[in-house]
Amino acid sequence: MNVLRTTLAIAAVVILCAASAARISASEDLTRAKDLYHAAAYDDALMVLSGMKVAPSETVEANLYRVLCLIALDRRDEAKEAMGKLIETAPLYQLPEEETSPRVRAMFAEVRKVLKPGGQFIVVGPNIQYAYREYWDFYDHYLPLSHLSLSEGLLLAGFVPERVIDRFLPYTMQGRTPTWDILIKLYLRVPLAWRFMGKQFLVVARKPG
Repeated sequence: MNVLRTTLAIAAVVILCAASAARISASEDLTRAKDLYHAAAYDDALMVLSGMKVAPSETVEANLYRVLCLIALDRRDEAKEAMGKLIETAPLYQLPEEETSPRVRAMFAEVRKVLKPGGQFIVVGPNIQYAYREYWDFYDHYLPLSHLSLSEGLLLAGFVPERVIDRFLPYTMQGRTPTWDILIKLYLRVPLAWRFMGKQFLVVARKPG
């Protein structure tokens, strides 16, 4: 009997150690995936996320970074599917307050409060990725954003980015460039021109519901 008890105790310890090691390994993989994402190695981050066994406590965060990687890679259909799963598993998930800008968090929360379910939140602004030299020439430009960082912020605030255009409008309408109505209408109808002149992003996000 004593031998049986000893054997069962040893087996229990081995199982607990193996489970603990698996959790540590999964946590290390998630940390690695996050580091790769922040280093703009989105494909590598996705490979790590796809190959890891996610602990229940880390499922939401892993799904979140999968969505962010897909958005960054412009794989829109996959991103929408992943967003749906993320919202389904954690509809009330919010990023910890210490990880977000207080002003941006407050603004997104206010928009989310007044917007009806299914309503759209449309954001146009200078893209720091393409206007990094002239961005700081205006007094009210204090928070640099790109189309990717804004999409990430909207997603974390509970919105679903549906359309993300990195180059849309020119950086400014001031200067010598003509601003005749006919030229503006023509510009908006020719997306090819955006690739050469656009330095502002256009992001359309939806409030789930």
